[in-house]
Amino acid sequence: MDLFELKKQIQTGALYNYYIFAGEETGIMNIYINQIDRICKLPIEKCDTVQAVYERIKKPGLVSNNKLFIVMHDKSFMKNEKLWSIVPKMVRGNRLILIYTKIDKRGKFFKQNDYVAFNPLPSEILGKYICKDIKLSESNARILADICECSYNR
Repeated sequence: MDLFELKKQIQTGALYNYYIFAGEETGIMNIYINQIDRICKLPIEKCDTVQAVYERIKKPGLVSNNKLFIVMHDKSFMKNEKLWSIVPKMVRGNRLILIYTKIDKRGKFFKQNDYVAFNPLPSEILGKYICKDIKLSESNARILADICECSYNR
């Protein structure tokens, strides 16, 4: 899945309950996480592993406590092929976003899972993101993007 398709899902509100975000452009990644949060209106809970998410979901409660779970760099999940097909069903009314900075393109995880790639953006596109945050002309925003090596975090 690419950023355009994710943006379309956010605009229509037709979100999946499970995403894998991968890439070094964490600034843009955070923008999309905030947009998903705004639409879902679920409290965000960060967990270390998918196993921890599963334990929280299984814990009985008096009230439905659906959440937007964020798990970063869970290497045990990348190695456990059996979980890859179970997780989307396990999440149910919750949402889960797995975040990885790098995924080995030679491995099974890359080949068998759909993920949204957050790679450095071209200066033209990054300039538009900058214009939303800072009052600059588009040409100056592109220059700033180039100076920052097309990294939104910088």
